[in-house]
Amino acid sequence: SSHSSPSPLSREPVTACIIGGPVSGKTSLALSLCREFNGIHLTPENVLQWALQSSSTSSSPACAKAAEELTSGSAIQSPRTAKEISSSLLLSCLRARIQRADCKTQGWILDGFPACAADARAMTDPILGIKVGVVLSLENLPHVITMKRARESKKRTTQEVTEELQIWIHERESMKASLSQAYLNVRHINVGGGRSEWPILDSARLALCTSRAKIQSRSTALLLRVPAPLD
Repeated sequence: SSHSSPSPLSREPVTACIIGGPVSGKTSLALSLCREFNGIHLTPENVLQWALQSSSTSSSPACAKAAEELTSGSAIQSPRTAKEISSSLLLSCLRARIQRADCKTQGWILDGFPACAADARAMTDPILGIKVGVVLSLENLPHVITMKRARESKKRTTQEVTEELQIWIHERESMKASLSQAYLNVRHINVGGGRSEWPILDSARLALCTSRAKIQSRSTALLLRVPAPLD
């Protein structure tokens, strides 16, 4: 054809997860990156909402089991249903979700999971087979800003934020070690010091673009049967 086609790089879908302390800006960053990279925004809550749909439960045993747990007894008492089921069941639903056509073609960005060291170990289990291109770890948000945001939050109580902050402080290095060992690509994004959203978005964008370029280089090398470029 005489028409020029887009480069393979432009078609490479982004796969990422964003970790960080409570009210550190994970969701805002994920939404901005999804708009920019045309990715699917995934959270534990919307993955479970998807799993509860009849089309999902009929095609996935994991989704059917999640639906059974979430609709039995008093399991659903609040919109934050992800806290009501085990991480293993949530991960089974996540695996089913990212295998759908929209996630495969557009890529996805996961926000809000893993939230602790046990989550990270479960997520990186090779048997599960969840592949993540890059992990963005939001770092250095001062505790005073965290608590100020907690007081202003309409979604979470100060106590909930404090509990999540303690988990992040005590388990973040273990979380990052598990994720780094599995995915070899954990990038620190500095959100401290009162930085505006633009330099934070720039840092995250660079990390995603670099990851996508490396994946494309490896794919091209495999296709051409030549040695993959060194990182």
